[in-house]
Amino acid sequence: MDEERRLLAWLKEKGRVALAFSGGVDSTYLLSVALEALGRENVLPLLVQAQLHSRREGSEAREYAAKLGAALQILPMDIADVPGLVENPPDRCYHCKNTLFRQILRAAENDGFPLLLDGTNASDDAGDRPGMRALRELSVRSPLRECGLTKAEIRRLSREAGLFTWDKPAYACLATRIRTGEEITLQKLKQTEKAEGFLFGLGFRDFRVRMVDNTAKLELREADLPLLLENREKIVTELRKDYDSVLLNLEVRK
Repeated sequence: MDEERRLLAWLKEKGRVALAFSGGVDSTYLLSVALEALGRENVLPLLVQAQLHSRREGSEAREYAAKLGAALQILPMDIADVPGLVENPPDRCYHCKNTLFRQILRAAENDGFPLLLDGTNASDDAGDRPGMRALRELSVRSPLRECGLTKAEIRRLSREAGLFTWDKPAYACLATRIRTGEEITLQKLKQTEKAEGFLFGLGFRDFRVRMVDNTAKLELREADLPLLLENREKIVTELRKDYDSVLLNLEVRK
């Protein structure tokens, strides 16, 4: 495939790279190809672990990196140290990405890796998205996007390569479950993580538990509605421990 060959050539030309790793479909594929192109000693994956990220996602990311044989470096981050995050303004993602990638850049440069990559792909709409603006300002490179690899192509190539993440649902940080303008607190993040962890344990995979005031608003795929009905009483009983009510968004996830 032209795009994949282009990616290999792109990486080999750089010689030594650091990679912002999340354990998602894109960054896992990019890490796999980078290791193939450059070897373990020339690739430094870095994972930021903050209260915005569920412990399950962090655990999976460490597991995936280990399976690939990568030397993963984990960087802790406290949301209290991110200016403009807890207030949850419309450009919250910019403030978060700016702080997060600055921290990754410092760690990478300290280890002798001046070039930092991320897993943004060619399907991601750059536009004026706040997170993308932070990447541009910090000169973070996105080889998947630059080489024309779309999300669908990355999933297909990941499956062909035997990568365990090929069909993993997209994940967004826990802060996205809280309405813009509403303060982000550790309690709200823990509450969201607990609720989503419970649903994950029941077999749900691609879903969200949004927080509207203190109501849990479930967003599910249409295919999972039978699973919801099967476990309705169990879900309501569990989530009502932390929420005033539990609602279902009938605009199902695509």
